[in-house]
Amino acid sequence: MSQQNDKVEDVDLNQEWICWEYYRSQVKSTSHDPDIYIKDNKQIFKFQKLSQFTYIWKNSAFGDPLKVFADQHQKIFKIDDREVEIETLSIFKNGIKPMFEDEANKEGCDYQFLINKDSQDEYKDKVRKIWEYLVMNLIVAENKFKDIICGIRIADKVFKSQIRLEIWIKEEKNMDFYDYLKKAFSDLLKIDVKDQIFQVSHKH
Repeated sequence: MSQQNDKVEDVDLNQEWICWEYYRSQVKSTSHDPDIYIKDNKQIFKFQKLSQFTYIWKNSAFGDPLKVFADQHQKIFKIDDREVEIETLSIFKNGIKPMFEDEANKEGCDYQFLINKDSQDEYKDKVRKIWEYLVMNLIVAENKFKDIICGIRIADKVFKSQIRLEIWIKEEKNMDFYDYLKKAFSDLLKIDVKDQIFQVSHKH
């Protein structure tokens, strides 16, 4: 009996993506220095094939950001004798840094969605649903907004009481994209989110 080949041809996603972690120092600073900021953003993974993405999704915090955000022992550690914490996870197109000053971002904006933490931990289900939707539909799958999307980011930084999800685009505003997000998030969470999505310009 001949042995069947169970291997499935890998899928090219037609775009290389970089997974970033941002480390915030435990020593507070009152100024924003772009050079220090990008230095504290570290490239962790990159992928262009579906198999590469699947490995990252199953074996890292990019598949479940709450693995680090909900566990202080996971998110706080030392780099060069500095105590830092993982404040954001980002997935951006290769060649685009997750910062306003990047050439692809400086004329654009990001759409932000805030999820309040609650004592019953119900927020965790919301975070996972929205993050998975963004990754699977805006990063992995083909979509009509692919040319304007720069990347996505999730942040545990708003006074520690909220999780913030961000979708960065090249344009200063795009109402079609806003309406798309509003419908998608409302359908996922079974509520009207029209007043919970905020547009933030990157122009100085």
